[in-house]
Parts: sequence; C-alpha cells; structure tokens
Amino acid sequence: MTDTKMKPIPRTPNSPEPQAPKQTWLQWLPEGVPPPSDDELIDRDELLRRVKEEDGQDIPPRTLRFWEALGIVPGPVRKWHAGATRALYPWWCVNVVKMAAFGRSLHTDPVRIAELGRGAVPTFIRWHEIRKVIENHPTAQHAASDALAQMAEIISQGLSESGRAVPTTAYVRFDDAEGRRVMDFAFDVSPHEELEPTVINSESMANNDSK
Repeated sequence: MTDTKMKPIPRTPNSPEPQAPKQTWLQWLPEGVPPPSDDELIDRDELLRRVKEEDGQDIPPRTLRFWEALGIVPGPVRKWHAGATRALYPWWCVNVVKMAAFGRSLHTDPVRIAELGRGAVPTFIRWHEIRKVIENHPTAQHAASDALAQMAEIISQGLSESGRAVPTTAYVRFDDAEGRRVMDFAFDVSPHEELEPTVINSESMANNDSK
C-alpha cells in the first residue's frame, strides 16, 4: 500500500522554525466578500482532517505552517474557539491546501502555487453559496424532492414486483465540464406515508479529480 503521509520538512540543527505566515486568509478574500462568521471557522486540526478525508493527503501541522510562511497558502487568524485561543480558517482553505499539496508534489514554483490558490478562492466561495441555496432554499429543495420522490416511487414499484430491495437513498451529483465532481447530495427516499425526500448530507467536492 502506498504511504500517502507527507513527511515534515527536513531540518538541520541550525535551520529556523517556520516564520509567521506572510498573509492571513482575510487578505485572500476577494474584494467585497465579507468574512465568514466565527461559527463557520474551523481549527487547524479540523482543516487537516478534512484534507486527509477528501484527498488522502496526511499533512503534518508543521508542514502546513511552513507553507503558510512561504506564502503558498494563507495563514490563520487567532480567535477564542472551543475554550481556547486557536488558529482558525474558513472552510475554503481546505481546497487551497489541497491545491498546494498537489502543486508541491509536482515541484511547482511556490509563487505560482500561491497565484493559483488565491485565484481559485472566488470559485470555492461561489460553490459554497450554491450549496447553501440548494440546502436551505425551499423552492430548490422542493423541486429536487418532488422529482426524486416520483422517480423513487416508480423504481420502488418495479423493484418490489421483482422481489428486489426498495431504494432508500438517492444521490444527486454535479460535475464540471471535465467530469469532475463539484458537489453532491444524498436524499432520503425511504417509503413514507407522504414520500418527500430530504437532504441527509451534502458535500463540496472542489478540486477532487476522482470521477
């Protein structure tokens, strides 16, 4: 099995600790875009956990701090969170770190990695806005629910007649022009008295090359 854990940056006895980040994520926000609320921020452990979950990259915290010092990813802001002052990030930094890891694996120039990551932030934020609309807007929810309810009912009738299991979950996936996942949703379509699917999870798949 291939080891996907990224090794910490090697040090010599005289090598310095990573310096402070060149910029925080506040300076990477597109002009006119307000910062997320505090309850939408995640700490460093959660950021790295999501990177590993979505991309398989096990990045040590020290490596992330080194990248922040290089300027290829934005640094955190420090705020009181969960009983202590912590390094906090918006969710979209997960995607920026994934891009940086990919760029480093190709030995891409750090300045270019930073340019690509920063340039992608507006797209990441836009995807998040679309996801929230689909999750929270009654019209979007009902349209998807109605369509899936009708499909599930037809499929269930056919499966029950053939003695096969009745579907309980329907997945809706949005791809970009190259067939890469952008966003997907799972709907509960279990038979109910009134069949009306509801979103049971949704996930942004930005920068995920799996098909």
